[in-house]
Amino acid sequence: MNQDEGLTVALSPVQMTAILRRKNVSSGETMSNRLWGGLGVIGGVVEIFGAGILCIVPEPTMITKAGCVVVGAHSLDTLNTAFQQVLTGRKTDTATARLAEIAAAKSEVLSMKRLQLENALKYMQPGSRIRLDQRFYFSTGRYVDKGNPMVKKLTQ
Repeated sequence: MNQDEGLTVALSPVQMTAILRRKNVSSGETMSNRLWGGLGVIGGVVEIFGAGILCIVPEPTMITKAGCVVVGAHSLDTLNTAFQQVLTGRKTDTATARLAEIAAAKSEVLSMKRLQLENALKYMQPGSRIRLDQRFYFSTGRYVDKGNPMVKKLTQ
């Protein structure tokens, strides 16, 4: 058996990074980042299941297969980033977010585009109560005919 004399120091990746960058990292900050990373892992796993469902859905246009590839790639990116955050305890960005920054997209623009896409998808769902080319439906029970500025009461 080897008997080494001296001092042994054990450091986590977070502590090593803090030492190399000459910064302090609080334990609460590290734990919070690791918890958010754990939630990211759960989200990535759910996203992978969604991609798998898109892959096995039988439909002739192959749109769901393209969606399967896109969602699957994004889920792997999310999982990779979340695992890095759990291991290091530091907040990390996904490759998608880094690509958006490289493309000089501002976060306000990206969040606005996300809201626009969510609203568009909400109206394009199968079984929707409206046709987009004729009117816009408001939950208050009123609607606006296309080309007519008058708001009318919806009769049911």
